[in-house]
Amino acid sequence: MDFASAQTELAVTWRAGRGYLQIAGFAGCPVKTINDSMTLYKLSVNEPKHLFLILDAGKHIKARFWIDTTRTQRHLTIDASSHQIVSRDWIKMDTDYVLSDSMETLFQKRLITLAQLDEFKKRYIRQHPNNFIAVFSLSHIMYRAPIDTTIALMNLVRKSCERWPTFRTIEDYVSNKLRATYKISNLGDSLVDMSGITIRGDSSSTRNIRGKAILVYFWYSGCGPCRQISAPLKSLYTRYHDQGLEIVSFSVDEMAHKADWIARSEEYDHLWMNLSDLGGINGIVPLTYQISAMPAFMVFDRSRKLVLSTSGNTELPLVESTVARLLK
Repeated sequence: MDFASAQTELAVTWRAGRGYLQIAGFAGCPVKTINDSMTLYKLSVNEPKHLFLILDAGKHIKARFWIDTTRTQRHLTIDASSHQIVSRDWIKMDTDYVLSDSMETLFQKRLITLAQLDEFKKRYIRQHPNNFIAVFSLSHIMYRAPIDTTIALMNLVRKSCERWPTFRTIEDYVSNKLRATYKISNLGDSLVDMSGITIRGDSSSTRNIRGKAILVYFWYSGCGPCRQISAPLKSLYTRYHDQGLEIVSFSVDEMAHKADWIARSEEYDHLWMNLSDLGGINGIVPLTYQISAMPAFMVFDRSRKLVLSTSGNTELPLVESTVARLLK
């Protein structure tokens, strides 16, 4: 089926009270405040989409659902007083969606492990290679699966799904993964020089940073935790730069978000080398450094050897103590 330029409508009926809702993961769907009313979203889709409906009526709720173009309208009814989704008019016909969502729910409740969820998805892809859920599932597990497994599964779904943007993302990941022959994975590994552009459009690289302790920081413009650490990170740089610390931030934004990367960089006022190749999370640099969660930090000593690799906005104290030890 060709999904190019297709459009579907999602009607959301909100019962008993005020609140707001938004669809996460889909451009053009802003937050809407509603009060005992029906809100209609018109979604243009070029492939099936798996989305979150975020609801708030004094309690934060997420509803997970699929949008495709097999029907032009979908209807979701929410009771704000009981914080429940009371009806989904497509639930009975979409058995594959329910199966996929059920496994995700089991994982979120910690009733199964991530490895078990991945194995379920691999089996599903092998059994249903022509189903778009297979492509969606592969786009999630490819970062954890061996590259030969990812290639084999990609070739299974290629025939029916190769025109979809998600499949092209998988192809780009595989291509760059194969090109990134050297991987930073263990303490003691040497820094691999990275190149990119600055927000002014100039080319730059880490090639000339020598004899310094180097903190490599991976982030992207839409990262909430990255916003939270922007001020503490600047304080760390100010405190240790004169003692021999250099920070290199590398954005994993894609070309479509170039303006967002520039805007956030200006907002955060990075005082250090701030690069991106606008290749996204599947670009050569993130794959070389095996980045899967952000913010991510890698600290290298003055001889360019890796001494710390960690991620998360709560890890900055550990990063600072490591830097302080290197610069004694």
